[in-house]
Amino acid sequence: LSTSLSEEKDSNLAKVTTSVRILLLETEDPVAIRKLRAKKLVSDTYHIVTQNWITGGQEPNLPSLPNSNGTYTDVHGLMRTPTQTISLGAADTVRSLVGRRMGKSKDTCLERLVNGKLDYPQRSGYAEFQDGLALFVNMPVSGSSSGSGGANTRYLNEWSDGGRSMSWFLRSHEWANGDSPIAKKLLRECSCVLFVRMGRGDFLCCGYCHTKQEENKQQQQLQEDWGLVELKLNLCNWEELQNCSDFVTMVSANNNDDDDAPFNKQKKNKKKEKKVSLSSMVLQGNMVGALFAAVAHLPEGKRSVETSIQLLQQALEEEGEEDSRIAKRMNALLDTMKKNTL
Repeated sequence: LSTSLSEEKDSNLAKVTTSVRILLLETEDPVAIRKLRAKKLVSDTYHIVTQNWITGGQEPNLPSLPNSNGTYTDVHGLMRTPTQTISLGAADTVRSLVGRRMGKSKDTCLERLVNGKLDYPQRSGYAEFQDGLALFVNMPVSGSSSGSGGANTRYLNEWSDGGRSMSWFLRSHEWANGDSPIAKKLLRECSCVLFVRMGRGDFLCCGYCHTKQEENKQQQQLQEDWGLVELKLNLCNWEELQNCSDFVTMVSANNNDDDDAPFNKQKKNKKKEKKVSLSSMVLQGNMVGALFAAVAHLPEGKRSVETSIQLLQQALEEEGEEDSRIAKRMNALLDTMKKNTL
């Protein structure tokens, strides 16, 4: 009995204690020092790398310096490959992820994209691959003027054209008038994958996109003041996203312009004209635009996806349009809403 109690005590102790491994890193390479989170010891010549894990758990692999192509093992014992040395995820993989939540970190997005741990600039808004880019956007939370969720108030990302496009910003020297390697990948049709989230929520995979530079009077001022270029990301998988409630919610919450609510421009239009326009938008597959237009007359604080769907259903029922595609699109949207909530 005493032996059994002793073994149980040792087992429980192993679950609450931490094992530590300290390694001497004999290199002056600043890249290796940064990637392995090495700490300076006595002088700049010697650095130490520390690993820790729960005693009794799986011991991590030893960290290693980046090899000739940049691959290395990090302090957690995970092998990481630089994104610049591999191709973007397969097209079938990207299509299977469209409209899905990817988790709260860039790491999880990239891991599901290429099925592996990758090395990339953690604080950057993109990860560069050999043949494309993975783009990450934090949308401001509705009602927040401070750009909650990491969004910079100097250059807020905004949806337009019913969620078909989004404003995006890049530093002028990285764009280089559209001649840089990054710019050429952005301009190539459907060669980038976009991940968007609201505030600190989960990233949503919005599929492929490509860009073009915005030409307006504020563009030159933006470059002079902040060294930024405003681009417009055009979604290639917009139609597939129309029945994704997370996407509809995200676009509706952010969309405050009149591009998707033509009725705001002609508030004196007859009610019948409004119904016909809503019906046309649904038939064209523009569910986001139809939902936003259905609540365009309401104060911003009273708008929601649920209210949009209810008012849109009422308008379509009153109109009596017999096209079966309308019912199918609305039923598909309702089914998706039942399965997902933002």
